[in-house]
Amino acid sequence: MSTTDPTVQFFQYDIPALEAGSYTLTVTQHAADTRANPAFDETFAFVRTIAVSGDRFTVEGSHLGAVFPPTGSGEFGQCLPHVTCVRPTLPWERAVQADSFGTPWLAVLLFDSETYAPPPLQSLTVADLARSQGSLPAATASYADADAAFAPELGESWTDPLHAIDVDRATFCALAPTLLDLPLLAHARKLIEASTDDDPLDDPGHVSLIVGNRAIESDATGTRSYTAHLVSLEGLGPFLPNAAGDVPAALAAFTAVRLISLRSWSFVSHDPAETFAGYFDNAAFSTGPLTITAPAPTSAPPPTTLNAALAQGYLPVNQRTRLGERSIAWYRGPCVPYATAQPAIGDPNAPEGAATADALLRYDDADTAMFDASYAAAWQLGRLLALRDTAFSQALYDWKRQAADASAQAALHAAVTEALGLETTSDVRRIAAELIAAIYAPETLGAHPR
Repeated sequence: MSTTDPTVQFFQYDIPALEAGSYTLTVTQHAADTRANPAFDETFAFVRTIAVSGDRFTVEGSHLGAVFPPTGSGEFGQCLPHVTCVRPTLPWERAVQADSFGTPWLAVLLFDSETYAPPPLQSLTVADLARSQGSLPAATASYADADAAFAPELGESWTDPLHAIDVDRATFCALAPTLLDLPLLAHARKLIEASTDDDPLDDPGHVSLIVGNRAIESDATGTRSYTAHLVSLEGLGPFLPNAAGDVPAALAAFTAVRLISLRSWSFVSHDPAETFAGYFDNAAFSTGPLTITAPAPTSAPPPTTLNAALAQGYLPVNQRTRLGERSIAWYRGPCVPYATAQPAIGDPNAPEGAATADALLRYDDADTAMFDASYAAAWQLGRLLALRDTAFSQALYDWKRQAADASAQAALHAAVTEALGLETTSDVRRIAAELIAAIYAPETLGAHPR
């Protein structure tokens, strides 16, 4: 694991040097001599066609990374589904329409079992995307209807296999992003200060993300299933709806749209009805101890360990990880049934700083093989309270800005004093005097503009 906090740099887009597609290179040489006998005037042209290959009808497996939410069940309410691209330029290697700089050609469409039923995934060929090949239904629009120049590129053929979905027009207009929204639904990121370890999971490097435009809704019953599709929007700019979801003129004559599905996965968001407010409302306030009515965990550690943990204020509670896995974890609130000592600053037993809540999860490998989520929960609660406090957030921002300014001024002061051969403790007046003397010294005066 990294011993220092990594720094992540975000990029609005990561445009490749050349978009995928065919290019024609023409070199022309013109030679003329009217003085010769006979005179000549000739033009010679050298023409070559090159192709920049790239994913189009399918995506190479190594170019895509993890998806979120993962296949299965978990607490994913209010999350946006997204796909990680290990090939960081992938979302911008093709165009939605002409002059669409910075607009990705990929999008994540989210269907669900209650409002927008997922269409069946079909195994087709490239020929099934073009009406000229006679395999596209008359009422279904596809890529060749939006772009008359649609055709296989060098190295591709009409018989190449692909997966596609037929989305009815109303659903497409409701789920598809607008042309203005697309640039906001993809970005690149790079870990610019990573660990020096060889652990690949600790250094994700340079990747890009394609984010869906529809949030997953909370569901206490867990009966609502979702299906996400990573689809190609290459050349489909005329088909995209506006902000109001109106039917574009280019789709007026069609009832459905056929889209290439480059990746699809399904999941269930099972969000429990219990919330922090709900637990607080169920708390029994009295002159005695504060108690909360909670269901018993599905399993428990050995009785001797359990009794010792209870004596320290711990409780075994049901835990669901970020990936939806079910487990049991220890939890203890800020109130403990015994006196505690506050460690001094610098004491090795003092709590360490952490950049995320997960960094504070503790694992008891020796006795119970359970996580202790107490500090992680406290970190998350503190972060939420801080973000809710406008005055605190503004003060924190001002402090960070002042610290950054002070750091920059200190670096500038060190650089100037070193260049002038001064002590680093020299004040501003001494530095200014030495700088003026150096600029206007007789031996260097001619080297400076007057």
